[in-house]
Formats: sequence, C-alpha cells, structure tokens
Amino acid sequence: MLSNIRDRSPFLHQLPTMVRLAVSSTATCVFLTGSLANDVYYQSEIMPILEQSCYDCHDYESKKGGFSLDDYFTFKEVSSDKEKWFAAFKNLQAHVMPPPEKDPPSARDREKLLQWIKRDVFEIDPANPDPGQVAHRRLNRVEYENTLYELTGIRIDAADLLPTDDTGYGFDNVADALSTSPLLLEKYIRIANDVLEKSIPKEPYQYPAQTLQSKDFMTENDAPLDKSLTFSKKHTALASFAVDRSGPYQIKADIRTTRFFNFDYGKAKIDFAIDGTSMGTFDLIHSPESERIFNFDLRLEAGKHDLKIELTPNYDVSRINSEMKAEIDSIVLLGPVQQGFLNLKPEYARYFPDGPAPENPLEKEAYARRVLKRFAQKAYRRPPDPTMVDRLTQFALSSMGSENSTFEQGIAKAFTAILSSPNFLYRVEKILPTDTPHAYPLIDEYALAARLSYFFWSTMPDQELFDLATAGQLRENLDAQVARMLKDPKSEAIAENFVGQWLQSRDIPLIGLNERAILAGDGRPDRRFRLSSNVRESMRKETEMSFMHVLNHNRSLLELIDSDYTFLNRDLAEHYGIEGIDHREMRKVDLPAGSYRGGILTQGTILGVTSNPTRTSPVKRGLFILENILGTPTPPAPPDVPELEEAQEQFESGHVPNMRELMEAHREQALCRSCHQRMDPLGLALENFNAMGMWRDDQAGTPIDPSGVLVSGEAFRDIRDLKRILANERRLDYYRIVSEKMMTYAIGRGVDYYDTHTIDSLVQSLDSDDGRILTLVYGIVHSPAFQKTRPQLDLLAAKNSN
Repeated sequence: MLSNIRDRSPFLHQLPTMVRLAVSSTATCVFLTGSLANDVYYQSEIMPILEQSCYDCHDYESKKGGFSLDDYFTFKEVSSDKEKWFAAFKNLQAHVMPPPEKDPPSARDREKLLQWIKRDVFEIDPANPDPGQVAHRRLNRVEYENTLYELTGIRIDAADLLPTDDTGYGFDNVADALSTSPLLLEKYIRIANDVLEKSIPKEPYQYPAQTLQSKDFMTENDAPLDKSLTFSKKHTALASFAVDRSGPYQIKADIRTTRFFNFDYGKAKIDFAIDGTSMGTFDLIHSPESERIFNFDLRLEAGKHDLKIELTPNYDVSRINSEMKAEIDSIVLLGPVQQGFLNLKPEYARYFPDGPAPENPLEKEAYARRVLKRFAQKAYRRPPDPTMVDRLTQFALSSMGSENSTFEQGIAKAFTAILSSPNFLYRVEKILPTDTPHAYPLIDEYALAARLSYFFWSTMPDQELFDLATAGQLRENLDAQVARMLKDPKSEAIAENFVGQWLQSRDIPLIGLNERAILAGDGRPDRRFRLSSNVRESMRKETEMSFMHVLNHNRSLLELIDSDYTFLNRDLAEHYGIEGIDHREMRKVDLPAGSYRGGILTQGTILGVTSNPTRTSPVKRGLFILENILGTPTPPAPPDVPELEEAQEQFESGHVPNMRELMEAHREQALCRSCHQRMDPLGLALENFNAMGMWRDDQAGTPIDPSGVLVSGEAFRDIRDLKRILANERRLDYYRIVSEKMMTYAIGRGVDYYDTHTIDSLVQSLDSDDGRILTLVYGIVHSPAFQKTRPQLDLLAAKNSN
C-alpha cells in the first residue's frame, strides 16, 4: 500500500519493524494503543491521502511554505509540530490546498484529514476542550477612558493623552500586544491626579441644580438644534426651563469649541437672554485658549422661563474654516441661592456618600476605610483584599498629616494609587475551585462579569453585574444579562470597536485620499470635489449601523454581505449617486432592485481603506476579502516584489492599460502569480467603485470588466454575483472567519489550534440557524474559551493578588 511513498520517501524504512508489520495487517491495529496506534493510523489511513494530494508540493525538495512531509517520520514528530499542522489545517479547510491544478482529495478524504488533525494531532477532547489562557490584559485606551469615566464622571480624550495601543490579530485589546512602560505608567499617574482634582469638588454642598444640554435646544423653526454651531453663520438656540421658587439664581454656561488649530482663529459674538432680556454679549474665539465658561447671577420668579443663545460671526466668514464650531456642552442653573437650600453635591457623593468626614479621629479613619474599600471594589472590579484596604487607609491618613491636606485631598492621593495599580490597569482573573481531575476550571464570576462588560460595552461591569457576581448568580442568569446588556445604549461600543477594527471603519475619517488624482484617473480631471469630514463620518456610521441593525434585530450575518438596504443620509446618498434621499440624519434605506450597493463590500469605508491614495488597489481589496470575509490564509509577500506600475512597460507606447490589464501583466511574473490568483479576482470585482467609493462604468474611457473566477472555481459576472457566492456557496468560510474574529475580540487572544472544535461548533450552529447573529454571540459567551481558563492562570493571579 505504501510502495509509492516508500520509493519517494526513504524515511519509512527507518520506522520500527513492529510498525511496518502493523501497517500491513489491519487486524494488528486492534491490539495497538497510544502513540503506536497513532503511528499505524497515520501510515495506513493518512499518508496515502497526503501522497496523492500533497506530496508534490511538500516533499523535501519542493518544501513549499516551508512545510515538508519528509520531516515527519512518525506520528510523534507530527504531534510535536502542532503549529505547522494548524497552518495545514486552515489551508485544507479553506480549500486553497492543494492548488486547483493539482489532484484534490475527495470531500470524504478532506474531511478525514481534518478530523484526524483535530482528534489526533491537536488532541482535542470535545467533552473537555482546552480553553486556552489569556495573559493579564491591560485596559486599552478606549477601555481605560470608558472605565475612568464610569468611576469619576470625567471624560478624558485618551487618544490625545496616551500612546496608540499595539494590535494583535487585528485588534487592540489582545493581551499579548498590550505592554506597559515606565513612561506609560507615569502618564496614568498624571491622568489620575488631573481627573481626581477635577472630579472631587472642593465644597461638598451646592444649591439645587438643573442642567440643559445641546439636545434640549431647538432652532427658531422648532427643529432640533445641530450639536455643532459653525462660526460661518448666525445660530439661534432656544430652550425652556421652570423653577419652583422665586429667588436668586446662578447660571453657568459651558460652551466648547471643537479642537482645530489655525493661526487665523475664528471669532464670534455670543449673547445669552432670559425671557427676552440679555444677560450680556461676549466674545467667543475659536482657540484652545479661549474662555468658554460664562457665569451669571439673576433673580427668577417661580414658573417657566425661556433661554435664548445667539451666536453671530464677528469675522470675515470667507476666511473661517468649516471645522470651526462651537458646542453647547451644558447650561447649569443653581438656586435658589439662599440659606436652607444646600444639598450634597452629586459629584461629592460619588466618592463620599455619607458627606464630609467626622471630626473624631477613630470615626474619620473608619470612614476613610469605607470610602477607599468602596472605590477600590469598583476600580478593581472585584472585592479588594483587606490588607490592601488597610495600606490604602494608612497612606491616605499619612498624606493628610504630613502634607497638611484636607480629608478629601488625602483620600484623593489613595485614589490615585488605586487608579495606578495593576489591579485597575489590568484585568486580573481568578478561577473557581474544581474537584474534577483534569478539568479546566471556570473563571470566577467577577472575571466573567468583566469579560461580558468589556466584550459588549468596552467598560467596567455595572452594579447589576457586580451584585450578581457577588451573590454567585451571574452564570445562572447569563442569557438574561446578555440580552439586557445588548439593549443598553453602551452596546454601541461593539460596533465602534469590534466592527471598527474587523472592517476597519474606524480608519475612514483619517485615511489619506487624493480626490483630484482619483477623479483624474477616472477620466474626470476637471471635476471639483472634496471628500468632506461629514461624508467620511457618514461612511463610518453606515458600516456600524448596518452591523447594529443585524445585532438588534437578530438578523442573519449574511445580510452584512448581501442585502437590499443600507443606511444613508443626504450627503452620503449624493456621494454614492443615489437619488431621492433628503434626510440629514442616517436612516435605513431600501435599495432599488438590481442595485450594486447593499452589504459591507460596497460601502465607502471598506472601499476607501482598501485603496491607495490616488487609485484603487485590487490587491488590497482582494486581500481584505480573503482575510476578513473568507478567512483564506495568505502567505506573506515575498521580498523585492515589483511595483504594479512597472507592468506598464510591457504595453505599447501610447496605450494606457486599465487596472485589469496591469494586474494580468503583473501576475505573469512567477514571483507574484500564486498570491495574485487568489486576490485579484476578488479585488477586480470591486473595480466599478473608485477609491472614494463612487460608482464608475469605465476607467479613463475603457469599460470596466468586473467578472472573474475564484480560486475555488466559482465564476461571477460582477459584484452582485460575487456577493451571492460569498453568501451562499462560501457562507461556511464567512461564518468561520466572523466566529474567529469575534471570539478573538471577546477573549483577548488569537484563535489557536486547540480552538478548532469550538470554532467548528459555532459555525455549525450558525449554519443550522440561518446565520442569526445572536447564535454566535451566545455561543461565544457559553464557550469554554470564554467561561474557562487553564489552571496556571490562578496561580499567577494569587501571587499578584491585590
């Protein structure tokens, strides 16, 4: 049976005699156990398939991809190189190995190989799969900003204050990519000091307050007020409020200008009026140094009152950049400002729920301990160790004594220590004890609460999650909590941060695109056009809202690939060339029959981020689909790959080749062929969309041909055909990559060989439920990878506990 292999692979002669005899006798296999039985099965059942379909490319001489079957004399050598066989597994699963021109294995043999790798090579026990292990995860910038806001009520701009997070497996919340340097720790300490100084009031009491925000204002035409008031025209903002008692009141108006640096600042006059009486007109300068807090003292009678704010340009509007804007952050009304109406400030009660500290030293120390324990419990996302609370208390009291500080200032010092602690900056996870030998332990319920909240909300658990974890009842209420969390507005974070990185929609606002060069390449050099920030932001929202629509209504994931609707406003519809859209806000819009739009591949986000600054890039677009929609493994680009433009030299003088001709010429080079036959058909199918996502029928006068054939054999005429193929024949590949991406984001580590059973189970569940997204979400939350860990993690957690 192995004569052909034996002729070409002399390593088989080196196998133990017992194994060679066993291979020749099926009956003997019954009596073999352990590695010897694995050797028999490997030689008798697996090697003939590898000989037929794989050996031509993976013998010792060819060794394509650095993988040679001659390196594996015995099954022991196979099982000791799991990472190489994981790569082989993924290529087999994606049907890109063997290549089309070779003799592929039958469907039965391919499945036999895949199951053998999972069962024998990866040693996966479906009843007790290895959940893997996540290193202690530092909060990334988004998580840090959100968590700090939940704790203090102060929203910082982490993108300005902290360095960019490194990414792993496409996401910036992967534990292994999130390092901490001494410089970063210094920044955390500085931020904590600044935030606490702003958030802890110097005075504990205040008069009754009510707050108006931009959403509470209307225009003179009774239309909702735009959040941003441009400096280029006059704006009038109207709002009403009521007071119960007559008396003296104070108004504090916080007007913010957007961050925009220009040596020639915009200027405006801003006027505040109550019931038609002006309280004063002031200069507002669009500058980082501009004073934007306005305070007024006035007397009000009980009843309803009208507030009017007018912003009038006080500058040559032709010189004002459209990015110069003001925003009504808040209008706070305090009063009556008189004896008997003082209340504990909510900002003060956030930290000191029982008010100012008592004078008695023992009572003061006990109060400090309660305050610090309460804050540390929230910040650490689990009850702090009593010893740690004692140290924090002594540190706070010591600061009060040695630095002659107030009680609040001493506590703030200890708060800073908490917010600079690894217990806050890292998500430390502990496990539940188990009596079952060899079983992987469950993470405890505090860790589970944190995994849920950072998965769905990108922030810390709320009080309900924490209370359930404390009572040990979170797991038994898990599905109900997932449903509650997904209904919370904070769940939009999963669109911003998961979808924003999976589909790269976070990048479109800043991607560099040369509008003039792009349009010139389309044969429209005279068209004046600018891809505005409003259109870019609408593109980002289109992608995120498409995902949230699928999530909120438990629709099929296939609708992200091929749908008869999208989300548009007037500006984005005009950019796409879609008529009949007049609304300014983003809304769900049904597309006409036969539309090329619909689905993420035809949205401006993906089309823009997968283009070059001056033209489309079929390579980038094709690679994006392979990596994010099909999950097809792609080898790294070889060194010294020639630029695409060099292929123009192969054409006659005077002939301007279109993109398809350039790609075909580029692909003729042996160095480029193997990768481009996978990428090019996919990328060229999107060639009707230029680098800004605008539709075009031709490129510089040459009709565009978007047809092609996938490496797996499916033919298509245009992007509509391709979308149907991806959503039907290749849907399992799509389900698999979405499952891998979402699980990576949810657990903070890359998918590895021991996850193959979990991923396959998720794919099967999706396929049996028509791809409904909640099947995937709940499947991940209930998976061993999300619920369990390797026991070594608890040893480290215990060692670094608090």
